[in-house]
Amino acid sequence: MANPQPNDPHGILAHDIQENLLIRGFTEKLLKLIYLIIRLSWGCNCKGWQYKSYKDFEIIGIYKGNVAGHLSYLRENRVIYWDEKYRLLVFNKNYDEWKIPVTKNSGSNKMKTLISESLKNSNEVRNILTVLNIFKNDVSNFSERSKPETTTEKKNCGHSKESIKESINIYTTDFEKFYSKYPRAEEKQRTFKNWKTCLKKFSAEELIQAGTNYKNKVAQAGTNRQFIKTSANFLGREGFFKDYIDYKTPAVNDYADVKR
Repeated sequence: MANPQPNDPHGILAHDIQENLLIRGFTEKLLKLIYLIIRLSWGCNCKGWQYKSYKDFEIIGIYKGNVAGHLSYLRENRVIYWDEKYRLLVFNKNYDEWKIPVTKNSGSNKMKTLISESLKNSNEVRNILTVLNIFKNDVSNFSERSKPETTTEKKNCGHSKESIKESINIYTTDFEKFYSKYPRAEEKQRTFKNWKTCLKKFSAEELIQAGTNYKNKVAQAGTNRQFIKTSANFLGREGFFKDYIDYKTPAVNDYADVKR
């Protein structure tokens, strides 16, 4: 299983460069070509990469008949320096010189907004990863892998493994009871978000009862799973659950099986 660590050999690519590669109109093959040049130059402790032949580019799916065209395009748009005689390629890190335009609906302001939102939500995401047992060995090390950009970032991201463990139980007991009984429990995080919104006007007992009544109804009717409301939608803004708080059905086992 691949398990790269922060102290493994790695290249350092400034965030500004990464962001500009993302928001400009590069095709997939052009991006692969750029990253190949960076990996075999900067990634090998050298400013440039000297390739042997056009066959070297087949590793990224660009065959020798098309290599020159792609390299010429990047050179004309000042993304790379290319000396054909010496077969030398150099990536131009001065992105202000690039002539590749920013794509529609992109831009530095939009990127800054996304970065700010990501930093703000980093602790919640880390907790969820821990709860779901995803990347168990790496969750607590995310904040150690790169130098924080600002003091605010450090405040948001610098959580120890112990502090994460303390906040692991992000789902309440009442919610877990509702979710475990619901006939089509899906999108747990979104369901919990809607659950908290519903609690502003309804009690946990009412929401659990609504879920139980709905389960009884679909079990009695033998409803196929695909036609059952997901837990997230059941508690969603349309208020579907309201119709089932006081809903009466003939006695049916709360845990009756629903058709799968």
